[in-house]
Parts: sequence; C-alpha cells; structure tokens
Amino acid sequence: MKKLLLGAAVTAAMIGGNAQAAITVDSNGIPVINTATTYEVYLSGASAMAGFVEQLLLNSSIPAANRICDSAKLIYKFQDTATAGRDYKAYLCELNTKNSALSGLAASKPNLLLYKRDNGGSAQGVAPVIAEAAIDFLKVDTAANCTKVSDGTAGSVFTRINCTFTAGNPAFSNSKNS
Repeated sequence: MKKLLLGAAVTAAMIGGNAQAAITVDSNGIPVINTATTYEVYLSGASAMAGFVEQLLLNSSIPAANRICDSAKLIYKFQDTATAGRDYKAYLCELNTKNSALSGLAASKPNLLLYKRDNGGSAQGVAPVIAEAAIDFLKVDTAANCTKVSDGTAGSVFTRINCTFTAGNPAFSNSKNS
C-alpha cells in the first residue's frame, strides 16, 4: 500500500511539474531558458548534417512516436546574425512525451535546447576532443543579444530568433569543453 501511495505521489509530482514547465517567453517574444527544466545538448562538426538536424526536429513525415519535439508546440530556432545561422544555431522545443524513448527524460526536464555549431565543419567535431579544448557555441540564454524575427507555426515552421555572436566573447558566446 505504501508503494502505491509513493508511486501515485511521484506520478502526480511529475505530471504537475510538466504542466508548469512549458517554454515561456519574455515581452519581446524571446524564450526564457530555464536550466532546471531544459536539457542542453551541444553538437559540433559535420556541417553537412545541419539540414538533417532540422528535419529531425520539424519534419511532419516522421511518425509522432519517433519525433524528438512535441509538434503541437512551437519550436524555436536561434541563429547567429553574422552568417544568418549558417555557422551557429540552436533549437529549443518541448520534448515529445509520445516518444517512449523520451518520456522518462521529459518527466525530469521537459524541454530540449540543442546547440549546433557548423563553423569549422568536421574538424570541430574531432580536433577539440583530441586537444581537450573548449569551443564556442551561440549564446541564447539572454534576450539582450537576441531579437525575434518571425513567428512560427506549431509542427511546420520554426519561430526564428537572431542572436549576436562574437567568438570568445562571453557576452555573446557560450564556450564549452569538448
């Protein structure tokens, strides 16, 4: 009986937490990144996979049970202003709880912020690992350097946000060790 009550309490806490962990935006329409409710994943190298990453997040032909992001919610694409997102970008979405591989993760942190660095291509996916070096990613955790440029449509079009980027400047870049 105690196990049933504990299980019910844990389930209620997780369900209640998810309802309150939706992505919120500030008065300028820029999402507020909450690290307590957001997984952060960093990908660097292989610029050829940039289109694949976007398709994986947004393509409606992927069955709902296999999608990473909840296609009923907005998906945000942050991009550097210098190259219109060709070199540095990040994607923010709510995890798809219909995907059984993600449902346990979503119970803990319901949002995903995926950083993608294409600048330097494949070399930036390998060389920093060998050298144990830090590399720069687009910083999206502050509205001070970002501007919303277009509204998206749930499941089909990203909400686009441009962000100022300067490599090596902590105000505009997010340096991470490989």
